[in-house]
Amino acid sequence: MQDQMRNVWKIGCRWDDWGRQGTSIFEKVFVPTGFVFAYTKYCESIREGDLIAIADGYQVVAIAEALTPGSSLVKFDSSKLPAVAHDYFADPNCYGCKARILQLDENETFTYKKMGRFFQATSIADDVRRLYGKMMERPGTKEWRLNLFGWANKELAQDSFLCWLLSHANKSSEGQTPLHGVALDFICRLMAKCGLNVKTADIDNVIVDKQILQIDLAVRFTVAGAKHALMIEDKVNAMLYNDIEGYKKRLVSIEHYSDREIHPILIRTGDESSLGTDKQIAKFVRSDFLELLGDHKSACISSEILSDFAEHLMAAEEDVMRYLTMPVEEWDWSCWVGFYREIQNRFSQVPLDWKYVPNSSGGFLCLYPVWTDEVWVDSLAFYWQMESDKKQLVLKVMEVYTHHSDVRNKIVSELDAFLNSHEEWKDLRIARPDRYGCGYSMTLEKISSDCWFKNKDGRIDLEAVCEFFKRTFAFRDAFVAHWMSNDAFRNDIKRLAMK
Repeated sequence: MQDQMRNVWKIGCRWDDWGRQGTSIFEKVFVPTGFVFAYTKYCESIREGDLIAIADGYQVVAIAEALTPGSSLVKFDSSKLPAVAHDYFADPNCYGCKARILQLDENETFTYKKMGRFFQATSIADDVRRLYGKMMERPGTKEWRLNLFGWANKELAQDSFLCWLLSHANKSSEGQTPLHGVALDFICRLMAKCGLNVKTADIDNVIVDKQILQIDLAVRFTVAGAKHALMIEDKVNAMLYNDIEGYKKRLVSIEHYSDREIHPILIRTGDESSLGTDKQIAKFVRSDFLELLGDHKSACISSEILSDFAEHLMAAEEDVMRYLTMPVEEWDWSCWVGFYREIQNRFSQVPLDWKYVPNSSGGFLCLYPVWTDEVWVDSLAFYWQMESDKKQLVLKVMEVYTHHSDVRNKIVSELDAFLNSHEEWKDLRIARPDRYGCGYSMTLEKISSDCWFKNKDGRIDLEAVCEFFKRTFAFRDAFVAHWMSNDAFRNDIKRLAMK
């Protein structure tokens, strides 16, 4: 980035309302954490690449280079930072950015007599830029640069990256670049996802085709002389709606593919529920990619493109994992994605799905069961659903075609009677919703997250949440058993709810 394009800011490092000497947190917090921050929301003005003069009183002692845009510190994962920093990162009023901090030598520090926690330092901007350039020339100081995939983050760009990487599996790259080994290992891991164990030494004659017959990319190659091809659907976050079998038939109908064994596979680097329409295809997801790149760190060091891609994926992974450390009240979309993904993994015996549900308030993410036979009771879907906007579990009934309010009232009445006669479920604190709807899908009961979702400091207690989910599933099963044993109730529901 050209220096004149960088804003220059000043941040004070004395953590005291009056700026008293001896209260600096520069060496105690800024340096070991790699973050600079102040007790003001104006730090959100910082852009990636901006320069920041860090002042201890009137003395500028360091220059920092913003590696992220300014934001509230609670959005960053502080779990691996020194304990001394945790209080700052838990304070919603602390704003700042991750930064490369370059400490000035004693003869380089200078006086800047303008007080304030944070502001744009126009009058010293040229001096800061000059010092920054000088310091970046020091041996061992890595030049700052933007991540390519911060801009090339769409599926077409990812198609091109995959083609670029896989093309290095060709013999022409052997001995020329470490990327050759990465590409061969990549093919092996893709084939393993398709159920075939392949050795890198057996792979030959690799040719990559992009956007062939509306297929994102196809890779043809031989394995110990046998002809194979990977038919790759490449996604970032989008669901897979394509007719995979139809694409496969089309691919084998053309030259170079008609005599090959075709292996369809989905590569997804973003986050989308994995139990949707893509469940019948092999998948290579972000965690698989990170494992691949983690096993080829030397190749990442030698290739800025590969290094950028690895950093891009790691940043995406860290973003969704913030749910573990952020207060629940401050969770954003990514936090809910990370939480739902974890619950999916932990409850694989109870298949769960998640999706966006639009509404007039902007919509929410919900977690709900996959529509297996276990969800249905007398032709009605009866299930728990987690809703991100209200942070609550709701008990739902769906596929009610007629007499909506009568069906709802009948089930609610039976639920009330069941709860009143079974003390063992009182701890769930099941309550009626704020208001009842009336239609094809209706909420019957709710459980607010206040009593089970958070620990004392407002963060998620994941183990307790999982235990609570088990209890709610058990309650639902117990009530279904009661439902099925009550012939009079069943007959009333069938009479009212059927078309």
